[in-house]
Amino acid sequence: MATDTELVKKVAAEVRRQKSLDRKEERDFRLRNTKILLREYRKLKAHIAIAPEEDITPDEYKLLSGGHQDLSALMKYKISTKRIMNYVDLILENYEGYCKRGDYYEKRRWDIIERLYLSETKQSLSNLARYYNLDQSVLGKERNKAIQDLSIMLFGIRGLDDFFDSYIA
Repeated sequence: MATDTELVKKVAAEVRRQKSLDRKEERDFRLRNTKILLREYRKLKAHIAIAPEEDITPDEYKLLSGGHQDLSALMKYKISTKRIMNYVDLILENYEGYCKRGDYYEKRRWDIIERLYLSETKQSLSNLARYYNLDQSVLGKERNKAIQDLSIMLFGIRGLDDFFDSYIA
């Protein structure tokens, strides 16, 4: 039978293991959110540019939607999306300035993000690899580094956990 000391050690080890898993899940969540945000950037910008309230009254909308969704509820989503996208645009603007003041690699990271996710004409990683005359895996690593940088800027100190974990591991 295990002694009290052994039991306490086992419980402490399990608590540490669970905390480590929780931190990893949170880190993965932030990075995944940043990737999703970038991947869906154009759609989110299009969403806030559409103004259905100008074309249809709330009563007409209820009638057309079968009364399932209220136009004012949709407008709340639009307002939230617009606020978040304003914040994202501010972060992107600052990241662009940061990269353009940096070295060649930082400038290239911004260019990768801009061409993959932000510009009107979407480009693929393979097209960028041909443009830069580099292997696609190199650009993939640069893209991931840029996404990590953006996560730090978007999530602040919590984003730094991702940075430290990637260099400690």
